[in-house]
Order: sequence, then structure tokens, then C-alpha cells
Amino acid sequence: MSTGLLFVTAPEADHKAINLLLHNLTDWEHSDGDIWHRLVSTKNAYDLELPPGTNALDATPPSLDSTFDNAWAGSSLKDIEGFCLDVIRNDPERDIGASLFIVVDSHGFQARDAILVEQAIAEERDDFVTLDSFVKMRVPWSELFSAWCNLSVANSDFDEMGERRKEGGEWDREEGGGEQGWYDYHAGECFDLDEESAKQKDKALQRLKNDGRI
Repeated sequence: MSTGLLFVTAPEADHKAINLLLHNLTDWEHSDGDIWHRLVSTKNAYDLELPPGTNALDATPPSLDSTFDNAWAGSSLKDIEGFCLDVIRNDPERDIGASLFIVVDSHGFQARDAILVEQAIAEERDDFVTLDSFVKMRVPWSELFSAWCNLSVANSDFDEMGERRKEGGEWDREEGGGEQGWYDYHAGECFDLDEESAKQKDKALQRLKNDGRI
């Protein structure tokens, strides 16, 4: 699987808030705290090129400091979709993760959810083609890794995870933003971390606090 791309658009989120987000989005349940996302801090699509001989971008640990400059603060979801299309066109032969990505906005920091976004596909002459549009849904942080993995390996799709949001036969509009393609997520089973994983997560959080990272 590719490294998941993560965009933070909440203008109020400083480096400490984003470090806490990265800590919460780390995979504590299925591994030893592996990080599976790359925080995107550039608006230049060429900056996300994969180095020769690699098949995934490096992930971003929760170690940001006050020098971090978030280029996507205050941006719209449509802006990010356009950027990801540019990334895909720049290197169509390799999966850099731009066809399936995550956005955390101000709502996401308050509600502890994220917008999971995937490039839309359509059936055409008994084949499937990718479109220059996206489908998206809000997923709780606690279920985001599982949802992203299932989509990444094509074990599931948006129609299995949620229900298309429609009104009068047309796509509904999310929060006045005017973007189309929204789904309402069907909550999956949520399991508490086992005791060892929970301890590991708490210890990592304490280290971040001790280092002044959050």
C-alpha cells in the first residue's frame, strides 16, 4: 500500500495541534505504532515525486516544531482535489497516494473526524475508468485506518462503507461548500485498544508532552 496523504486545512491548527492529530492517527492497534500518512505541506505537485527505486513516500512522525509552515491552512477541499489531480498526472504510472487521501478541517478537529477522499471511477464499455472528480465521506479518527486500508487494497468501496447523499436526485451540498460527491459513512465496529497497545500510545503521548511537541 502507498503512504496515505494527509492535508490539514484548519487555519487555527498550529504544530502542536497537528502533532496531536498525527499521534491519534497512528496505527496503534495493528502494529507497533506505525505511521501510515504523509502530511502534505507543499502546493507544488512535483515535490511529491517518488525517488527512484521507492514505492511509497516517507510518512510524517508527530515531531513538528514551531518552524512548520502549513501551506494548506484555510484551503478548500476543491483546491486539494485539484492539487491531487496534478500529482496523479505528473506520475500516472506510480501510485503516490493522491487518489486516496485524508483532509482534516476545523470541523474535524472539533468532532475528531476526517474527510476520506477517493478519486471517482465509472464503468465504460465493460471497463472502469478514473474520473477527474472525487467521492468523500467523514470518518471518525478511530475508524480511519481501517477504512483507508480497505479502500487502498480494494477490499471495499464507498458504496459498501456508506450511502450516497442525495436530495431531489442530485448530490447534496456539504456545509454550503458546493462540492459534490458526498457519502454518509456507516459506522463500523469500534474496538478498544488492547492493554499493551493502549499503554504504548499513552507513553508516546507523554513523550510528546515532555518534549513540548503538544
